[in-house]
Amino acid sequence: MITKSTNNDLADTENGRRILNVWLSDYQLLAGAVLSVIIAGIARRRGTLTIDGSIAAVLVATACVAAGWTWAIILIVFFVAGTGVSRIGGQAKRIAMGDVVDKSGARDAFQVFANGGPFAAAAIASIFWPSHAWQVAGIGAIAASSADTWATEIGTLSKHPPRSIMGFRAVSPGTSGGVTWLGMCAALIGAAIIAIAALLLGWHRDA
Repeated sequence: MITKSTNNDLADTENGRRILNVWLSDYQLLAGAVLSVIIAGIARRRGTLTIDGSIAAVLVATACVAAGWTWAIILIVFFVAGTGVSRIGGQAKRIAMGDVVDKSGARDAFQVFANGGPFAAAAIASIFWPSHAWQVAGIGAIAASSADTWATEIGTLSKHPPRSIMGFRAVSPGTSGGVTWLGMCAALIGAAIIAIAALLLGWHRDA
């Protein structure tokens, strides 16, 4: 009788935990979606995202939250750092690039998916096929995007003309494939920010 009662208690406890986990999972996804909408709305009002870019940002962020808050935090670090560095030397960059880059400072859906899409894809994959490999892939993808953002935003301010990676000839600032020493140093900083965030969140301990 005692054994049967104990087994029933254990079963009830296990069922309770499953219900709690489902509730927390739903709550987390809902909270993440709401937070994503708020952040995207703020970004839209500040002119850093277009309308379709805001929608894309919500989708990417919600996917990351579904995989866990650490995924979402890393995405936020990327977004905040990228937005901050894009504000540096705005007027000087517009003068330097002229008509080479025909885009406003606001990022559209294509840019959002190009930068955050692979990271979000790794986040979703980690839900269905749990593996540390998805964290490695995700960090690599978002670090590369961060490096590219920093290289572009800071490299454009270089006093020396960029050199094409094909033939090393001098090209105009903003030209695709043009690099500068300043930009490459900035790329290292951009990637390092993501790496440090992952370390602080303990991703290296999941290996």
